[in-house]
Amino acid sequence: MKKLEILFGILKIPVDFFAALLGFIVAYKLRLYPDLIPGFSFPFNPEELVSFDAYMQFGAIAALALLAIFIVSGMYTLRTTVRLNKELGKVFVLTLAWLTIIIFYFFVVREFPYSRLALAYSWFLTFLFVSVGRLVLRIIQKDLLKKGHGQRRTLI
Repeated sequence: MKKLEILFGILKIPVDFFAALLGFIVAYKLRLYPDLIPGFSFPFNPEELVSFDAYMQFGAIAALALLAIFIVSGMYTLRTTVRLNKELGKVFVLTLAWLTIIIFYFFVVREFPYSRLALAYSWFLTFLFVSVGRLVLRIIQKDLLKKGHGQRRTLI
């Protein structure tokens, strides 16, 4: 195992965490625009929204839960031979499972202080940002490999 493979395997963890946090931040900001989708106007009362700090505390906990789901499902293996479409499909399924767990949690505690639309935005944006982050890491890694960094030397 090359140092570069280990580095990029480890880099996936903070990239995924910050991508999930960014998804929550953008979702909170998007919820402030009630007529974001043309032709649809969602009812909106700004006083009903929780504070940004409380939302981000929940977002940080949810991002850690996403990392735990990714760890359990083997998304942080150091193998670089996984095809991109397979990896992104797994990200989609796992973020959907993550959303289901969040909804189940709120169902159990019988309290839902957050906007359902913001939660849907958070899921979609988290999936999008995690996918883009992994794609960027993959592009950087392949570019470094083309330049000769991290190549395996074999004797024929």
